[in-house]
Amino acid sequence: MNQCPKKKRSKRQHIISRLYLKNFSVDEKVWVIDFHSDREPYITNVTNVLCVSDFFTVRTKENPKDDIFEKNFSRIETEVKPILDNLLEKMVIPEGKDKEKLAGYLACLFLMGPRTRQVQLELYESAANWFSKFYLSKEDNFDKLYKEHKAKHPESKITEELARKITNSMYVEVNIPREEYIKNFFAALAIIEPLFNKMVLKILWADPLLRQRFVTGDFPFVIYDKSNNQYGMPKNWGLFNKNVEIFIPISPLVCFLLEFEGESMIDAIRSRDFIPLINSQLACAVSRYIISSSKEIFWFKKGKIYSSVDKLHKEFYHRKLKEPMGRISPSQTIVARRNWNKLKGDKPTEAKR
Repeated sequence: MNQCPKKKRSKRQHIISRLYLKNFSVDEKVWVIDFHSDREPYITNVTNVLCVSDFFTVRTKENPKDDIFEKNFSRIETEVKPILDNLLEKMVIPEGKDKEKLAGYLACLFLMGPRTRQVQLELYESAANWFSKFYLSKEDNFDKLYKEHKAKHPESKITEELARKITNSMYVEVNIPREEYIKNFFAALAIIEPLFNKMVLKILWADPLLRQRFVTGDFPFVIYDKSNNQYGMPKNWGLFNKNVEIFIPISPLVCFLLEFEGESMIDAIRSRDFIPLINSQLACAVSRYIISSSKEIFWFKKGKIYSSVDKLHKEFYHRKLKEPMGRISPSQTIVARRNWNKLKGDKPTEAKR
């Protein structure tokens, strides 16, 4: 009996849903701004954009290179597609089970990209370096560690003064296996999915007669605390802060708003500043890429609206490479973990395999 051929593993994986990215394409093409490169903004096929090889591939008992995550997310995309189509084409606000499915899909978008991994990695390193310096700053702990070193290595020529200099200058680097990232994804998904489902969904619709359009990126979320008019994750309770608003561009003309107050509704965008402001804040939030349906991107800076994509690129290039996204103390010096090869996940050590 002939066996069915084994389905080829999906190696090139979209770090943000291709279904979502297609909403921002024109004839399957999108404009791309890469804040990690001096390359000018360019146009490419939506199939090729935001793809990383084996970003979600994991080692399982059955398969050393398992694309089970990618396969399961494809099922989620299939289920949510008619819900998004009804919303964008017929203005039908999802309710009940449809809203649950949409909340799960949005929660996946929130957690699956490199930005979440970067924050996680930098926070781990921040905590490890803080604890290391705190522990070794105590004389008893340092003396104990130095005596243990001398007892194990009596031939060592490292003096106590040199040992102190080394410990003061050392930096702890954290290595997180890809499997750990995926494990943390599911742990966070169990919290974020019901939270998004509990929040009120509002649909903000732009005027198609105007030139302004929403853009998206590798982290398509803008978070706002209306109690203090601050963008970014609220310091008190994070997404559980009752004053939080989450803006999610869904297409060049449509933006979701999730918040804890009010009722679901469809509303027109009346302010000419709104789209440029959301685009600017999204550029601040992404890890590396901005995706647009057009080379003309409206963004906001210091009370002025710009439409130059080249100026937007210059605004964040270099800065994106140097700025970390997560640390436990603002005074800490933390290495920005922007390299996506690093964020794909370190291979587990032999002891952990």
